[in-house]
Amino acid sequence: MANLGSAAVELLTDSNKLATTLGATGALFALLFGTREGARVVGGAVERWLGTPKLVRETSRFNVWKPSSWRSTPAKGTEEIKKDFRVSATISA
Repeated sequence: MANLGSAAVELLTDSNKLATTLGATGALFALLFGTREGARVVGGAVERWLGTPKLVRETSRFNVWKPSSWRSTPAKGTEEIKKDFRVSATISA
């Protein structure tokens, strides 16, 4: 026990060893917290992926090599856009 006491006194009196010990302890806790939170985020993403039905995943998939998948809905023409504004104007009046 005397060795343990002398090691503690030496640690507290040597500022370089104390700073190294505190830095390593802080880094260890930051690593543990980061790992835990990262696992929580990845678990949520996997759970969300597994909870989505396969048909929904396939129809909403974005494909870089297939330009038709770049838009979620087909582009509207000018007449369709004008019709949308006419309908909303009559609703708000």
